[in-house]
Amino acid sequence: MISKSKGAKDKELSRETKFELLRVICMIFVITEHLVPHISDMQNMNAGFEYYIGNIVRSFCIIAVNCFVLLSGYFGIKLKVKRILQLDAIVWFWGITGLILATMSGMHVFQVKPDILSLLPIITKRNWFVTTYVVLCLLSPVLNFLTKKLNKRQFQSLIILMVVVFYLIPTIDYTLNAPTVTLDSGYGIVNFVCLYFIGRYMNIYLGEIKRAYTGVGYFFSCVLLFAANHIMSVLVGFYYISYLSYDTIFCLAGAVFFFLWFRELDLQSKIINWIAGYSFAAFIIHTSPFYGEVIFEKALLISEKSILQYGLV
Repeated sequence: MISKSKGAKDKELSRETKFELLRVICMIFVITEHLVPHISDMQNMNAGFEYYIGNIVRSFCIIAVNCFVLLSGYFGIKLKVKRILQLDAIVWFWGITGLILATMSGMHVFQVKPDILSLLPIITKRNWFVTTYVVLCLLSPVLNFLTKKLNKRQFQSLIILMVVVFYLIPTIDYTLNAPTVTLDSGYGIVNFVCLYFIGRYMNIYLGEIKRAYTGVGYFFSCVLLFAANHIMSVLVGFYYISYLSYDTIFCLAGAVFFFLWFRELDLQSKIINWIAGYSFAAFIIHTSPFYGEVIFEKALLISEKSILQYGLV
């Protein structure tokens, strides 16, 4: 066996770390996006500072889920039953222990049917992301086969078609308050499959892009998302949330630009790689019974005691 040169090893570590950092930051974005509605009066357009800050933060963080799927597409999923069972075990462990602790602490009243369904978290969609991701894993052999059979032009045509049908048209539909093709706001397998194909295309065909361009693209995508959401809220007279769906052109563009910005990083860190290994568990913990409620309650408590409440800012 030929050993890798030091340069090759460094390049491999760099390639791994920058994407692991993306994974960590996206997990922070997910948790932040979930916490913001609990600590900010972001649905009240008369709330001033809290409304604007809450919605700006959410607009910049909403791209995280799409980035996770782009990562899977970029590297390609190799279907392994063991990996699916590991995901199921993590969801099951934190879900069941959280349910037990919530029941014991009085936060939750035991209900036979819904709580028994917690024993089957994947097939009962106790966590929508995990269920949809497992379905994507099961479909990955077919998706990988298709990407190998398509030439560059065919692949481009497929992606353009998907972007128009499943992102551009839904954005228009949201503007017109009309139903979209999928009716799932990007939470379903269609969005995941589209993102998987886009990730594969970027890996196979997309060359280097300057980080300055991708950074500006991410910034303006998120700013446009906030602006569109705010303008629609003003026009309809109530808080408008549809543009924050995962299947809008804003969210897709922001995720792609954000992903590409990290792709061009040159970074090495064993610590980041180690931290990233716990990102999935962090996601499951903060959405599980008991653990999630405690986190959200603490966040609300911190918000109530923040310096803003004392008029120091």
